[in-house]
Amino acid sequence: MKPAIVVLSILVGVGGCQKRTPVDALPELSQDALLTQLAARSMPDTLRARFSVKLKSKPLGIAAPPLGGGLVVARPDRAFLTVLNPVGSPILTVATDGRGLSFLNTRDRQAFREDDVAGILGTSAAGQVTVPELIGVLVGLVPITASDLARTRRDGDAVRVQFKRAEGVVVRAWVDPVRGTPRRVEVEDRKGRSVVEADYAVFEADGDGPLMPTRVTLFVPSVELTVDLRYKTWVALDAPPDVFAPAVPEGWSTLPMSDFAKGLANVAAGASPE
Repeated sequence: MKPAIVVLSILVGVGGCQKRTPVDALPELSQDALLTQLAARSMPDTLRARFSVKLKSKPLGIAAPPLGGGLVVARPDRAFLTVLNPVGSPILTVATDGRGLSFLNTRDRQAFREDDVAGILGTSAAGQVTVPELIGVLVGLVPITASDLARTRRDGDAVRVQFKRAEGVVVRAWVDPVRGTPRRVEVEDRKGRSVVEADYAVFEADGDGPLMPTRVTLFVPSVELTVDLRYKTWVALDAPPDVFAPAVPEGWSTLPMSDFAKGLANVAAGASPE
């Protein structure tokens, strides 16, 4: 299994300095007030972003220079992400229409397809989170629900919020109590193993638009993968484009998405990614 393909499967499947508010200026928020603030964050349903991305993973043999790309999301569960080479042509494309999942590997002229995205996530390193939650992490939303709230506490100039789901998955988020934006999100499986970590730089708004992340750094411990996304622009769209179920180009081979899950499991277990 090609390492670059594994990277993109985690990325969708799935730092920086930030101005801090003085501790003595922080409001005192109850749990209910904090949840209300998080839920009330304004966010368009359909967004397009341009970014640069840097990938690094010793087990996968990846130390790639920054590359450009684009992201389109139609919340809650549709996403299209493409990574481009220096001349602007797609290297890899990953897309989901909320039901199926597609990975297009231009270099090897391969398309990996899966009709049940929920099923394939359940067998991958991202299996503790859903597609809407992964999309939420990319756009700076905390993947939490009020019914899962375990506790909150002050942690410096942030509020640390912990949620525990019925299946034993734990989500921790460090939230700016003034802006309602995350600074860090961690997801652990029921055995206490870290599944994914996300660190956010400052959130910015374009005029009267919503606060959007300028940078998110994702880390997947199972394969020591760092995905450093630096967003250049965010644009709200009136209607989503027809990009979430891309056609397989003529002459390409089509393979089952289960190959991704098997390759990823091999890497996490210390085997070769090939």
